[in-house]
Amino acid sequence: YSNEDFQYIWNPCFDLKGLPFKKFDILVSQAVLEHLSDIRKTFDILYNKIVSSAIMVHEVGLGAHTGFIRNLDPLNHLRYSDLIWNLLRFDGSPNRIRMTEFRKIMIDLGFKKVRTKQIATLDKEYVKNSKPYLSNRFKEYLD
Repeated sequence: YSNEDFQYIWNPCFDLKGLPFKKFDILVSQAVLEHLSDIRKTFDILYNKIVSSAIMVHEVGLGAHTGFIRNLDPLNHLRYSDLIWNLLRFDGSPNRIRMTEFRKIMIDLGFKKVRTKQIATLDKEYVKNSKPYLSNRFKEYLD
């Protein structure tokens, strides 16, 4: 959709190279960022594609993405070491970046007023029972 005051661009592949040269006032993504391999580069590009007063809204799914495991064991993808995960992953696999890491990258790149909001929580008993089996680098995020 487009008129002289408003242009809506839908990009199902989230191909940043295909974005117009103009800058955006609003940028929204849903279930995209958790699948990208170079988040720092992505946010660096986005930083240069938005006006200084822009609003960005990203919904990021931090849980497992594989069929039945998604509901049965949502932290399953955090159980593997980086070595094993990188050997088994494929294009589109979750990048396993945690929300605090997304936030830090954005702040480091100069984004202002970075806010995060948790919209889903896991059962506390499930988290407690899963924590000992997670890869060491993810255990701190569950405290």
